[in-house]
Amino acid sequence: MFKRTFFTEMMLISILMGSLGLSTVVVGQANPVVESTARVVVNPRDRMDRTLYSNETFPGVNFVVNVTVIDVVDLQNWQVGLNWDPAVMEYVTVRVPPDNVFSPSGRSLIMPPPDIGPGYVVWGATYINDPHWIFNGTGTLCQAEFKLLPTPNPLPITFNLTISPYDETLLLDGNAHDIPFTTEDGTFTLLALPDIAVTNVVPSKTIVGYNYSKSLAINVTILNQDYYLPNTFNLTIYADGELLATTENVTLPSLNFTTLVFTWNITGLLKGNHTITAVTAPVPGETDLNDNVRNQTVVITIPGDVTSTTPDVSDGMVDMRDIGAICNHFGTTPSSSEWNSNYDVNEDNVVNMRDIGIACYNFMKTDP
Repeated sequence: MFKRTFFTEMMLISILMGSLGLSTVVVGQANPVVESTARVVVNPRDRMDRTLYSNETFPGVNFVVNVTVIDVVDLQNWQVGLNWDPAVMEYVTVRVPPDNVFSPSGRSLIMPPPDIGPGYVVWGATYINDPHWIFNGTGTLCQAEFKLLPTPNPLPITFNLTISPYDETLLLDGNAHDIPFTTEDGTFTLLALPDIAVTNVVPSKTIVGYNYSKSLAINVTILNQDYYLPNTFNLTIYADGELLATTENVTLPSLNFTTLVFTWNITGLLKGNHTITAVTAPVPGETDLNDNVRNQTVVITIPGDVTSTTPDVSDGMVDMRDIGAICNHFGTTPSSSEWNSNYDVNEDNVVNMRDIGIACYNFMKTDP
């Protein structure tokens, strides 16, 4: 409590500094009776509702809240106290964002070190008001960052981030007069939100020499992004839009991944770009579907066309770039750290003179 009182005194010193140069300085005078609609509210940084979801907020992951002032008049100084249950979340930091209420002034802010204790933080900011500038309207005072702690309780769970009462939370004008305001605490609800993602589609080769390969292995990695819950998913693989394979009822524990392997028969495919698509059907309750689909391109081209001015991207022609790239991988095998299957043109699991010879045979050939 001593530290909190001391912090408030430090803010009053800052206020006095901000009032220098004014004809009248009033400190500690009883508040004038004025109509005010100002509010101080706590909300998540990126939205106005206070619902958090288990695929993005979970133990060990930080989340940020905004402390916002709404419809304030003549604001020059603020101080905010926040309180929470230390068994539920852990304090990380407080800061003023670049678009804070005082940023249009271009002033350097006076910000005492935050007063931090078990389950509370008190902090504030002001500035030297010369030349005169004052804030009116709605904007962000500060941001507070927290880390959610593990909880034994099943979802959904509710936790509070409350604004401290008067003397720890203050809105003050340039004369150190209190600006009346009301507060709106942050009552947050953490909901289970299943989220399955296709994180990778990796074929055994992405550049295939025409008529040198009969099939490709397709490795598809699926991640359960939900911290709290297992999820069961169905996976469908398409090759050039045609159904290739399906796998159903695969269960993943929370925050676990699995890699499934499929075989794609490419016998008879023409030269050009071909697309592998992996799709997971939405699991019950899933809303983030952007990561449920992933594509991977495979190019069938002239044998020996393995690169271009862009490394590892074929260009439909065999030239010295291709021959040099294969030479640079000479002697590599799948156990080599620099192994790249695209340079194993004839697919015998070693880059040797056979591969270089194929490229030389097709030197300066291009696709029609």
